[in-house]
Amino acid sequence: MRFRSYSLLAGALFLASWIGANDSPEEQPFIGIELGSSTDGGTKIDRVIPDTAAQRFGLEAGDVILRIDGARTGSARRVSDAIASRHPGDVIKIELLRSGERQTIRLELGRRPDDLVLRRDQADHVLEVLRIRPGLDIADIGCGSGWLSEAIAIELDGSGTVYAVELQESHIENLRRRALPGVVPVLSEPDDVSLPEDSLDVAMLHDVASHIDVSARKSFYESVNRALRPDGRLVVFGPHGDGETMLGVLRAHGFVPIEDDLDGLTTDDLDLRLSEGIVFRPAPEAAPTKP
Repeated sequence: MRFRSYSLLAGALFLASWIGANDSPEEQPFIGIELGSSTDGGTKIDRVIPDTAAQRFGLEAGDVILRIDGARTGSARRVSDAIASRHPGDVIKIELLRSGERQTIRLELGRRPDDLVLRRDQADHVLEVLRIRPGLDIADIGCGSGWLSEAIAIELDGSGTVYAVELQESHIENLRRRALPGVVPVLSEPDDVSLPEDSLDVAMLHDVASHIDVSARKSFYESVNRALRPDGRLVVFGPHGDGETMLGVLRAHGFVPIEDDLDGLTTDDLDLRLSEGIVFRPAPEAAPTKP
């Protein structure tokens, strides 16, 4: 089954919609739009996110934002700059072009939703690739804010465990504060996922594999292998347009793809397939000896 790539979704949302002056994401101004190209002296709206200020105040896909509070908005960055010093609840004046006619809309800025709300479509795609079933124990390695860990735990509905594995203590502390049902935060090391032996049915790397330092790869993948149960699998999404290299790295460190048609793909097709998610299993010779 083939899926479209979502690799640019987060960047578009974050750049265009909520960059602001405050450090806390919840206190940053949020419009609720994905921006496209510069056109007609402004910046085109590609999509309006449901249940956001943009939808409530009447912005539409295809609108071209010309000015915000009098400031020209000829690029996505200028749209962000125009609201950077604002706060949720502030009212801004948006001058736009719709079907060739100029209009003015006054919009009250909202608060940024949780990552899972912003990335719901992407999460649904990941869940389909993972083939979630009751009782699975799954590691979201390099989980960041935990939006995918949360989505997986909701799907498991109390019948399994999600290990939210992350290097950055700030993310782990935030996940501990949130205390999401079914999610166990795990502070890891650069070369070790810090999970017990035989603890996982599925390990997942979502836009993470290409960021693992070369010097840490051997120990890192050995730790993943140890954590997987005999029938466990590793699911990799990524790695930002270098699928052939990443496939070689995974094979070199003891993981082989379950699919047998990857070697015949063009570079572009392999990049696309890996961006959509490929399932790996430990190579027999790489399996650790267990008592």
